[in-house]
Amino acid sequence: MLQVRVISIISLVWDEWNVAHIDRHNVLKGEVEEVCKGTYFVLDGYKDRLIIIGPTRFKRVLAIDPEPEEGIYYVVTARVADKKERKLYEKVKGGGKKDDKTV
Repeated sequence: MLQVRVISIISLVWDEWNVAHIDRHNVLKGEVEEVCKGTYFVLDGYKDRLIIIGPTRFKRVLAIDPEPEEGIYYVVTARVADKKERKLYEKVKGGGKKDDKTV
């Protein structure tokens, strides 16, 4: 079973490096902020990191990899979610509420 959860994002930390890095993945800072204010879910990622998966208003599903520190997250990278992540998003979204879920 895959554990899916939702976290509280108070703010995102940006600098020149991470803005340029996500730009190389054709993702804008505003899109990341939009996902983090919308309907997203969180997976455990590589090396105790998190992966935030959620849609933009234009229905582009993004995968965002932040380093957390109590509600404040430094965006390490962001990219368009892969096919498996998009399917998982659709499955979780179909579940309805924005609480802890097991998929």
